Amino acid sequence: MDAALVRAVEASAGPPDAEGWVTATVPLESVDLAVPTLLSLGADIEVLAPEELRRGIAEAAGAVFDRYRSSDGSGRAEAGVLSSSPADRVASSATAARAPKP
Repeated sequence: MDAALVRAVEASAGPPDAEGWVTATVPLESVDLAVPTLLSLGADIEVLAPEELRRGIAEAAGAVFDRYRSSDGSGRAEAGVLSSSPADRVASSATAARAPKP
C-alpha cells in the first residue's frame, strides 16, 4: 500500500482488542477503488463501514469463491495454469488471426 495511506491508518489505529484486532480508519478515494485494495489483504482485514464497501468486498470475495469452488468437472484450467477472462481470450484470438502466416 501507499506509504501515505499506511501512515494515515497507523495514526488512526486504536489499541488491539482481546483478539488482537485493531480498529483504524482507512482513507480511500472511492468504494470502487477501495474494494480491490482492501480485498488484497484477504482475511487479515474486516471492513466495518460504510455498508456499501462491506457489500462490495462481500460480492467480490463471493465471486472469487464461486470461481474456485466449481466442482462440475469442466476442467476450466489445469492445476498450476492461470486462466484469463473470456474477453482476454477473444482479444488474444483476434491478434493471432491477424498475425502473418509462415
